[in-house]
Amino acid sequence: MKPLKSTPYYESIKRFAFEEVIEISTLEEITNLKKLQGYDNAYRIRIGDYRLGVIFDGETLIFERVLHRKEIYRYFPK
Repeated sequence: MKPLKSTPYYESIKRFAFEEVIEISTLEEITNLKKLQGYDNAYRIRIGDYRLGVIFDGETLIFERVLHRKEIYRYFPK
């Protein structure tokens, strides 16, 4: 998360990843969540110009990547 500190979305991403996710009981409660085509368990969460690439394995939400919207689909999912 260190490279994100210079972005205006750093606090929003940090708050979501470390505070808001703990309170969520189902995927439907996550705003701006979108399932990625061609993948069974890969999702992206939009926060401003950044995307959080996550994997949902049925019980656990695994954070894989946090990248700018132009770069996320190049590196996630793979």
